[in-house]
Amino acid sequence: MNRLARCLVALLWLVTGAAALHSLESLPVINPVLLATGGLSALTDDPAASVLNPVAGEGGVSTSTGWIHKLNELSQYDIASVLSFQSNSMFAGWQALNHDDYKRQDIRFGIRCSYAFFRAGVGYKLMFDEIPGYGSARDERLTAGLRLKYRKATLDIGSEHRLPIDDTNRLNCGSFNLCLAQKLEDSFVLAAGLETCKSEGNHYKLGCRYKITPNFSGITSWTSNPGRFGVGTTFNLGTLRISYALQTHPELDWSHTVGITLMFP
Repeated sequence: MNRLARCLVALLWLVTGAAALHSLESLPVINPVLLATGGLSALTDDPAASVLNPVAGEGGVSTSTGWIHKLNELSQYDIASVLSFQSNSMFAGWQALNHDDYKRQDIRFGIRCSYAFFRAGVGYKLMFDEIPGYGSARDERLTAGLRLKYRKATLDIGSEHRLPIDDTNRLNCGSFNLCLAQKLEDSFVLAAGLETCKSEGNHYKLGCRYKITPNFSGITSWTSNPGRFGVGTTFNLGTLRISYALQTHPELDWSHTVGITLMFP
């Protein structure tokens, strides 16, 4: 497949539904830690994880960029932050994708409250896109999540729904996700997840995080529909983290991403 054809296929996959200019699809994650986990929210504490579930991610700020399917024509960026105050926290993020024929921005923010073993969160996502010759559009989403953390196990439950919710767009028309992570050892965490959507069916996920040295860790994952493998590494310098990840695709070239995260103490 020549470069132009690959670019067209990648654009079609990234912006499925945008041609209708009514219901937009969320941009694929660009943060290397999230890419490596395959979207398993309980497998990482990176601030950018709030895009997966409002309850995911801990205090800090991160920025990422990447090479989507090795296509220089596409550029994508992400900035995310989580700020904590006592047992509560708030998150915000901005993600952008640029191409000569398509431009897209996703903005998200929300709040979380924690008590004992529980954390509940709610968020709002606003998506803008522009296709030359077709015009522009916006889409709004409501996200909600619940986390139960007990001993070495973490369970995340999340959902995302297009707004407004009415007779033609009921709650059961949204997407739902589930992630269970279990720390088997101090240096090894195993996770499994499920994402389901009425229009797209079920997506299954498996992943693990492991420490190689005190300052160096790795992440691997597998996701279905389509079948993809992800692998990533993170190097810790105190509260500063530098990450790199890649993910395969059955039809397109691999995606590569890099990111820097500063975790707040």
